[in-house]
Amino acid sequence: MQDIVFLHGWGQDKRAFEPILEVFQHDYKCHVIDLPGFGETPEPDSAWVPGQYADYVASYCEKENIDQAIFIGHSFGGKVSALLAVRHPKIVKALVLIAASGLKKKRSLKFRLKAFSLKILGKLAGLCDKLFGTSYKQAYREKFGSRDYRNAKGVMRDILVKTVNEDISNIAAQIKQKTLLLYAENDNETPPSVGKKYNELIQNSELICYQHQDHYTILNEGRFQVQRKISNFLKDI
Repeated sequence: MQDIVFLHGWGQDKRAFEPILEVFQHDYKCHVIDLPGFGETPEPDSAWVPGQYADYVASYCEKENIDQAIFIGHSFGGKVSALLAVRHPKIVKALVLIAASGLKKKRSLKFRLKAFSLKILGKLAGLCDKLFGTSYKQAYREKFGSRDYRNAKGVMRDILVKTVNEDISNIAAQIKQKTLLLYAENDNETPPSVGKKYNELIQNSELICYQHQDHYTILNEGRFQVQRKISNFLKDI
């Protein structure tokens, strides 16, 4: 029976795949794991880069005697899957990347100017804290930091920063395995432009963009469309 390994997104756990999992459990051996720092798996003891998550998954496959699997990753799990395909190509038969992160998003001039202004403000807040013993930096983070940043604590916050700042375009261009890319029209986290870029970089890839879905509903309200497309993709390989 063919193995499928499911890798969830940042801030989630293996339960994220419950809406789509049932369809595949009858015909495939499904492995749904909590990545380190999420769900029931302890966080790493140091600030990992995403490549170390890929190595962790490869070690998991070795322990479970998985010689080759299809990897289905959502968001951060998609980025880890893409890295896995290049770092450990022998164990990756094919990829399904759902709203995968890992590439820089196209930003408008207005957004870039706002981001630059906030960066300067953050540096000023840090300088004030050093000079006057204030707590402006923490207040700045709570007000302007992303939801994931605010929720991440300790080493997981350091990992998040490394993850967000890493662009894997050069690595994605090395992926040889057949790849299905599923993105959502209303996704502000990993918009369709990210999927288009992956599609350009991965030679043997197909891109589908679903209307009326976003970063999270693609696995819930959009589950039937996703299930159908993945099922057909798996039959083809």
